[in-house]
Amino acid sequence: MTVRPYLRGDREADERRYLELTLEIRQLGQQLGGAEVEVVPISALHGYNVVERSRRASWYRGRTVLQALELVPTSTFAAHGTTGVRLPVQLLLRGAEGASRIAGVLTGRGVRVDDEAVILPQGRRTKVYSLETVDGAVSSAPSPLSVSLTLVDGEGVERGDLIAAADDPPTVSRNQLATVCWFADRCLRKGQTFVVKHTTRLTGAEVVEVESKLDLETLRLVPARELGANDIGGVRWRLAEPVAADQYRDSRVTGSFIAIGPDSSVTVAAAMIGTPTLR
Repeated sequence: MTVRPYLRGDREADERRYLELTLEIRQLGQQLGGAEVEVVPISALHGYNVVERSRRASWYRGRTVLQALELVPTSTFAAHGTTGVRLPVQLLLRGAEGASRIAGVLTGRGVRVDDEAVILPQGRRTKVYSLETVDGAVSSAPSPLSVSLTLVDGEGVERGDLIAAADDPPTVSRNQLATVCWFADRCLRKGQTFVVKHTTRLTGAEVVEVESKLDLETLRLVPARELGANDIGGVRWRLAEPVAADQYRDSRVTGSFIAIGPDSSVTVAAAMIGTPTLR
């Protein structure tokens, strides 16, 4: 996030106003769940502190906008709070010897041959037997990376399953509390049903309760029974099948899902799993 302090003609930018705005923005970041904030004083008109440092803010010792952007993580696949692998099963590839290779995009902390793993939602424990990337057989692979692997016991694995670290598995449940961004014109209410897509898994879902809605004036969650177009709020869901899900604060991949209208096949909501953090 960037802000522009008051500029007074050709005089130096106002440091005091910059510090006031910085405090306000960081307080807002805390309301938004502890979002990391870097505040850069700029003038887009004159290019001050956009690419090169400006002499009109000689008191500023931080990075320019370009320098800050170059250090922003570009991947959405990192699972910040987990210690082990997450591999949503996308494809099953039949190998030369008849064994199925499990293909997908890694998230989490990467995987190694001989790692202990668990197949979810079944819960069967096994071990990684072999691992391949586009470069061929490897002993380890980081995330995010497309891989295929075989398990010591991979019988019964299907698209939509999740291969996870045995010592750090996500929670398997049909009940999910999520922060929902609602897109449709029709209001979201208790009892409505949808198709939910969580990683590579599709299942039916019912809205158990709409608990709250974000008041955009106060940035506080208030009690609510429905969400209208572009509303954000806390919603409880009951899924037709269990899913292996992390909290969104730990993983943007396994901690989120979308809701699809069962008749229209249109995406009507994006959901972040976990208790809404705004208060």
